[in-house]
Amino acid sequence: MTPFDLTAVVDAVGSNIATKSGNWVGAIVAALVGAVFAAGRSTLGSAPPSRVSALVDETKGAAHEALERYQRNPSRTQSRWLVGRVSCTALTAVLIAGAVSSLPFTWAVVVSLLGTMVTYGLFAEIATTLAHRNPDRALPVLLRVLRPFELLFAPVGAPLAAISGLIARWLPAPSPVDGRTTEHEVELLLAEGAKSGTLGEERAEMIQNVLEFTDLTAVEVMVPRTSLTALAVDTRLDDVLKAIILNGHSRYPVYRGSIDNVVGLLYAKDLFKVMNDASARGEPVSRYMRTPVNFVPETQPVSALLREMRARQAHMAVVVDDYGGVSGIVTLEDIVEEIIGDIQDEHDAEENPIVDLGDGRVMVNAAMPVDDLARFLDVEIPDEGDFVSVGGMVVSRAGHVPASGAEVEAFGLKFIVREADKRRVSKLEVSRIPQPESSSGEPRRSPVPNGSST
Repeated sequence: MTPFDLTAVVDAVGSNIATKSGNWVGAIVAALVGAVFAAGRSTLGSAPPSRVSALVDETKGAAHEALERYQRNPSRTQSRWLVGRVSCTALTAVLIAGAVSSLPFTWAVVVSLLGTMVTYGLFAEIATTLAHRNPDRALPVLLRVLRPFELLFAPVGAPLAAISGLIARWLPAPSPVDGRTTEHEVELLLAEGAKSGTLGEERAEMIQNVLEFTDLTAVEVMVPRTSLTALAVDTRLDDVLKAIILNGHSRYPVYRGSIDNVVGLLYAKDLFKVMNDASARGEPVSRYMRTPVNFVPETQPVSALLREMRARQAHMAVVVDDYGGVSGIVTLEDIVEEIIGDIQDEHDAEENPIVDLGDGRVMVNAAMPVDDLARFLDVEIPDEGDFVSVGGMVVSRAGHVPASGAEVEAFGLKFIVREADKRRVSKLEVSRIPQPESSSGEPRRSPVPNGSST
């Protein structure tokens, strides 16, 4: 047989399978055990210490003991499993080499290497894939199954663990961030938990809100200036009571001269004792307002604002811009809603922000966020303007506050103003602009229009 006689090599391997079946069976078993070690190492690498601690608390019996033993000395287990994987791979190669020892040396080496790569690689890939499908269940099982083999390789694993420990002492300590679960990892876990059903949608949304809470500023959660109900400092108490009954709010900013000069806050409960006192009806609201007012900048982080309001036992703060003008107000309820969602009270109107009018038309509350409308209509609205709400986008496109009945076209949509006053738009009818058909009969796709107003 020549070194490159492939037909003879194949015939020789076939005859060796029959005559040296023990070697082949041993090689397969060694490859299987090595594959399980590989799956175990991969599962350990993907399980952070926080997850292992959680599994220790959640499990009982043998699984609990196995996890607790690993938690006490993870580096020891990892070193033993590394030795086990390498040893089983080497044993697979040796057994295959023994099975084809009758071949010329060159072919014996080639068959041994290829046989080891294919056998071990296939088994390791299957075992790792199965373990990663449910790592929380796989890890305790692997720790128990591999325990006898782990003890077998302990004499070799112990020196490796000691060397690894010495090297770790010489290396600089990792930064604190390396030991923590990052915000991105938490978001991925939330998405996976919501998708699998292990984490309720409402709970996932609340945790997501908590993660985003630290990035919010006062201007993002405030009631804007245009939506404020404020009282002039000389407003008679009789008119104040009418305003409270009409609006249903429990607190009102009080201003002198203009809304940019807020001088106090009125708590509706402070008027209970004089509601039936006819002589007090003509008194100005300034007699009952509270001072001082808590002013905060637009850029104030909401987390810091919450701490400040708790320290001052305040329920409302006035948000001001860089020039000292009033941008809006923020209440404790506004901040809490950023975490738990909208709180519906007895004064809130139960109104759907989008109402289907049929024929491809919808009625939209102008305060609705632009992103929500884009998702509902499945359209793309570029984030290119200084606006957040649909009404703000329409005003930006028109260049002024359009009157009721005015039409504005933007981003392939037609907006018809249905309710508006001199300061803002309240209701909008939205529909798609029909696309002209090309000569082939297909709708012509054009770039997103710049928008126009009529």
